[in-house]
Amino acid sequence: MRIALFFLALFVFAVTGCYRGEGREAFDRGNRLLKSGRPGDLELSVQYFKKSIELEMRARNQLVTAYKRLARKNIRDAGWGMKEGALDRHVKSRAAAQAGVSAISLRLYNTAVRYLKEAVKLTPDDKFVHFHLAVCYARLSLSAPTLGERGLVRRQAVASYKTALRIDRKYDAAAYGLAFVRMSRGKYAEAVKVLQGIMARNPGSSRIYFVLARCYYEMKQYAKAETMYRVLLDLLPSSSPKLETVRRNIVRLRQMR
Repeated sequence: MRIALFFLALFVFAVTGCYRGEGREAFDRGNRLLKSGRPGDLELSVQYFKKSIELEMRARNQLVTAYKRLARKNIRDAGWGMKEGALDRHVKSRAAAQAGVSAISLRLYNTAVRYLKEAVKLTPDDKFVHFHLAVCYARLSLSAPTLGERGLVRRQAVASYKTALRIDRKYDAAAYGLAFVRMSRGKYAEAVKVLQGIMARNPGSSRIYFVLARCYYEMKQYAKAETMYRVLLDLLPSSSPKLETVRRNIVRLRQMR
């Protein structure tokens, strides 16, 4: 198995490295033509930029193919061809989840959903699989073509985040995800309830106060938003570049009250 993985990694490196080298060369050439100011160079720069994009897309497609082959091999090695009673469901689930996470890294969310659903069937109590499935649905909702489809995919994201939280009530990554979906739908009060749970578990996290401040601002509860920023004045280190943003927001909120 290690030998197979080595040759697969070598294949991915060789293909993507070759395409990226050619793509980079085309991009650099296009950039030089773009800046030259010579007649006709603008038209030529367009052709080189197109070539750069095409090579990058080909490299991505080859990378996806390599990932899919690796996932199929892992699933085969995990015993998909064996009788049901002899199969190790957790090993199969890990193989499917690995393929799903790989697809997420390439922004292939529909492909990821397919693999992660299979993992959920095998290990329904795996919070990480439900979390990644929710991430896919949340991402897909951003590009849904109609309001109806967007609402459906968002509800699927919410359901998956809630499932992860039922498995582990202290799973903050899933709680943040649920809160962000609520915020994207304008349900800031519901998001605040989720975020307050995170704050109770992890009061030293600066992130929670930024997100709560945003929610209170959208709800026009400016005093509460200012309170969150004032907590950050004490919480953030003196060298943090975020302090200046916090101070500006406090001034802005005072002007709005």
